[in-house]
Amino acid sequence: MRARTITVLLLGVLAALLSPVGAANAATPLTATITCDRTANTISARLSGNASTMPAGRAVIVDFTVLTGSSVTIGGTSAALPDVGRRLASVPATVGSDWSLNVDGYTKPWNAADYSFYTETVRVSLRAPTGEQLGNRTDGTCTYDTRTQLALTCDPATNTFAARLEGENFTPGQPLKVRYYNKPVFQATADGIRWTTTPYLTAEQDFTPSADGTWVNTAYAETVTPHYYLSYDVRADVTERQTGRIVARATAYCLYTAP
Repeated sequence: MRARTITVLLLGVLAALLSPVGAANAATPLTATITCDRTANTISARLSGNASTMPAGRAVIVDFTVLTGSSVTIGGTSAALPDVGRRLASVPATVGSDWSLNVDGYTKPWNAADYSFYTETVRVSLRAPTGEQLGNRTDGTCTYDTRTQLALTCDPATNTFAARLEGENFTPGQPLKVRYYNKPVFQATADGIRWTTTPYLTAEQDFTPSADGTWVNTAYAETVTPHYYLSYDVRADVTERQTGRIVARATAYCLYTAP
């Protein structure tokens, strides 16, 4: 592997992105989920949760649209998903008396055996039966990856964190870029508030796989300030530099320190 550039982005979380864990509203927010089911060979999307900003009994139309997605075949050919930008389901629904809203969207056939990588993101939005958008929008992603593994090391004894991303069966010499995103949960002191953030970019690096199609990347590492509680939830996206298309994705979690 030849590393061409490396950029480690300093932790600079804006206060506007911070939110306390276990906020006052215990209701589950509306959440889009999408499942890449390699056993059933289907992809299915749904919406569930609590529509607390709407009156109970309100009629809505729930739209399911493929926002982004890409795939890599077993033979190594990458492509954007043909459904990107398409609305695959529009489902009439009614907000429950307890403000619940649970709606099945689309289900489509999908043969996992054809792919070494597949990812699809669905956007679920609500509109009134008369057509106006209601402002509620949520995204969900499923990923199937047979080539990539991410391991995290959280070591409070040395105040260090490190990520190790490995890949195999890639095209030798292909120009690629990896980006690491972190969503930490942290609490400075025992009597402090426990916070989280939206996922943010922490490190990125250009690289190319070796002649045998393997590679190892360790671009994301940092010294950690001691905390009463700290956990890291990391996602690594690998893209083709020529197309910007995602061709690998892996996630991992580590608990750095806890009472």
